[in-house]
Amino acid sequence: MARPTPFLLLNRFGNPLVAAVLRSRAHRLLSGRLILIELEGRRSHRRFSLPAGYEQLGPDTLRVTVGAPQAKVWWRNLSEPAPAVVTLRGERREALGRVERDGEAVHVILELEPEPREAATTQRGGPDRGG
Repeated sequence: MARPTPFLLLNRFGNPLVAAVLRSRAHRLLSGRLILIELEGRRSHRRFSLPAGYEQLGPDTLRVTVGAPQAKVWWRNLSEPAPAVVTLRGERREALGRVERDGEAVHVILELEPEPREAATTQRGGPDRGG
C-alpha cells in the first residue's frame, strides 16, 4: 500500500480544518492571509471549497497565486470565467473568477460583486439599524 503524500494529507485533513475556521467567528485568526473559495466543477458540477492565500489588488479584486499548478486541478475550473463564492474576512461574497498566466505562474483573479450599499451601511452601524 502506498504511503499518503504530505500534499494528500493536507488536502484531506488540513484544508477542512482551515475552512471551518474561515467560516467561523474565529476567522480573524486566518482572514488576513487566507480566503475560502467555493467553486463548481466544470465537468462534475460538484460544489467544493478550498482555502487559498490571496493578495488584495483593489477593493473588489483578489489574486490567488497557484503554487505548483501542474499538481493542482481546482484552478482549471476557472479557465473560462466562472462564478465563485469567496469568504473574505468572514463575509461571503459572490465573485467572478478567471485564470491569468504569467510565464509558468498561474494566478486566479477574483472580481467580487460590490456589496449592496444598504448592507454595507447596516454592517458599519449606519442609519438603518433595524429598530
